Amino acid sequence: MSNIMNNQIMKYCIGYFSLFCLVMLSSLDMHATHIVGGDISYQCLGDDNYEITLTIRRDCENGLPQADFDDPVSIGVFDPVFGNLLTKYGSFGQIFIPFSEADTLHETIVSDCGFIGSQVCVEETTYKTVVKLPYRPRGLILAHQRCCRNITLNNIVDPLATGSTYYIEVTPEALTECNSSPSFDDWADLYICANQDLSFSLSATDIDGDSLVYRLCTPSTGADASDPMPQPPSPPPYGDVQFSFPFTLDNMMGGVPLQINSETGQLTANPNLVGQYLIGVCVDEYRNGKLMSSVRRDFEYNVRVCSVGPEASYVVDPPYCGTSEVSFENTSTDSDSYIWYFDYPSTDPAFTSTEVNPTFNFPSSGLYNVRLEAKRTIDGCVSSFSNVIAVSTTELDAEIESNITKCDGNTVTLELSSPTIDNDPVFDVISYHWTIEQDGTITTLSGQSIDVDILSDMPVEVSLTVTSSSGCFDTEILNITNSGENYNANFTSTFIDCKEGGFVIEFNDISENTPLTTTAWNWTIVDNGNTIISDQQSFEAILIDPRSATALLEITLSNGCKTDLFLDNLAVSDFPVIDFDVEVASCDNTELIMSFSDSSDHGSLIPVSFDWTIVSDSGSTINLSGSDVSQAYIPGEILDINLSVTYNNGCIISTDKNDIDINNVITPTSFVNELKNCN
Repeated sequence: MSNIMNNQIMKYCIGYFSLFCLVMLSSLDMHATHIVGGDISYQCLGDDNYEITLTIRRDCENGLPQADFDDPVSIGVFDPVFGNLLTKYGSFGQIFIPFSEADTLHETIVSDCGFIGSQVCVEETTYKTVVKLPYRPRGLILAHQRCCRNITLNNIVDPLATGSTYYIEVTPEALTECNSSPSFDDWADLYICANQDLSFSLSATDIDGDSLVYRLCTPSTGADASDPMPQPPSPPPYGDVQFSFPFTLDNMMGGVPLQINSETGQLTANPNLVGQYLIGVCVDEYRNGKLMSSVRRDFEYNVRVCSVGPEASYVVDPPYCGTSEVSFENTSTDSDSYIWYFDYPSTDPAFTSTEVNPTFNFPSSGLYNVRLEAKRTIDGCVSSFSNVIAVSTTELDAEIESNITKCDGNTVTLELSSPTIDNDPVFDVISYHWTIEQDGTITTLSGQSIDVDILSDMPVEVSLTVTSSSGCFDTEILNITNSGENYNANFTSTFIDCKEGGFVIEFNDISENTPLTTTAWNWTIVDNGNTIISDQQSFEAILIDPRSATALLEITLSNGCKTDLFLDNLAVSDFPVIDFDVEVASCDNTELIMSFSDSSDHGSLIPVSFDWTIVSDSGSTINLSGSDVSQAYIPGEILDINLSVTYNNGCIISTDKNDIDINNVITPTSFVNELKNCN
């Protein structure tokens, strides 16, 4: 083959190889633009065992889907002085840790829509393993490298070609004393607002209780587009990223520079430039003045012009009782399109709506998770709001039952209970709230049944509010004017017989106060100036004039309460009521024939004789017999009349009517004057 041909072939191969390399480098670049932060730490478990933890964050918004987390990830073990790979550790100087879904945030960390611009999206995974790290006089370095950083970074030179190294030195003292490095407590926020004060605690915890000193530090570079995932990583020392003008370690974001409190780890700043900035923070661990370890973390701050993002919200007027139709008032802000899910997470179209303020008719009683998604279409920001509402197709009806269970002087114990139930089988009554008000004093109690002491001689108002698990409630008010009004005393008085000196009347207590029983009776009967007392439930008394007697019954109940009944006019059963009528039967020029007739109610007795005694103011006394009698009198006479009725049981009952003016008995005659003739 000629030299010319060889040269042509060589030129072709070189050109092809160059094109191939360019394509491969471009492909590697596309596969690597995703690293946004990470750190590495260790914990001594004893007996030369150490748990190594590597945390990596990737950009899931700007990074390509192909740039997934490494599986496995490689951590190199190096001599800190000479930089050589320590092949006696791990697997020939590398610690391989497989990727674990369990240690990965399955839901990406997405910023809210409180700023102008595209979303900020981060995924995070944690690699953990336990390795043996025997003592070495010079200690060792653990390092992991990956390329590349986000092309969107504003404060470093050529970020797409700049990789990252996450490393930590395990000092000889750390190996000797079984030291554990500090670990950061929280990650910084994904984005911060331009021209607003930043204050965030990037504190760390050291389980050994060593002194921690915080400082800003320059993130490390490592790996590149030609070898984005070196296994093993390159040896130390590791270089720093190069800040692009005008950014420096002393001012990594512009505006009021980022600073960190060396004692607390509190970050402060007030950035004034919108952009994406790489930040480095180191925590140095000291024990008795000796540096034990340094943990390095880098992360990205996204500085944005902040705005109010959409906020989904709605209000209803619960509870919904006795209806299945619910109206929703949309109170979302900074949004212009909506979708409602009335039984979330179900997406059944029958349970969705795109109306702004929908009214939905639920199919049955129950608890429904109602979710509203509000969207701002200009940038696609979505906010959601969910709330569980109860729908009950029945109404609640509060009921009160009351009873006096104990009396002590002027104080009584009022027993209150409620038989209220929720007739909706889906829900139950969950609370009974009582308010008892008497003489300005208010007592509040809870429970289906309660006891409360109140004054017996003053009115009391009882209010009960029952609440269902549906949220439905109802209030019932009971006014008791006398706390003893639920009790009553009652008795009967019945005519039995006649005896010498009066009439036999039977008194019988018929009070009913179930479930209480009567334990004592106190009767006081006053008849014609005489007082009769009894402590029996039933007894007989001889009364001279039952019709004008008074009777008082006071009973004592089994709960100690007392109540009474007083009658000043006895209604004596079966006792005859004697009465008669006086009329003019006939008259002539000199006298009147007066008629006297019995009009008594004899009850169950049978009269056998009627005896009349009529005394005139002229001095005459006339005795007559019979139910109907008559006698002649001169007009103008005044009569005193007594009727005595004798019955078949021997009883004699009489009545008097005095000062009867005969002239008043005469029925006046009506007449009419009529003109017959005039001459």
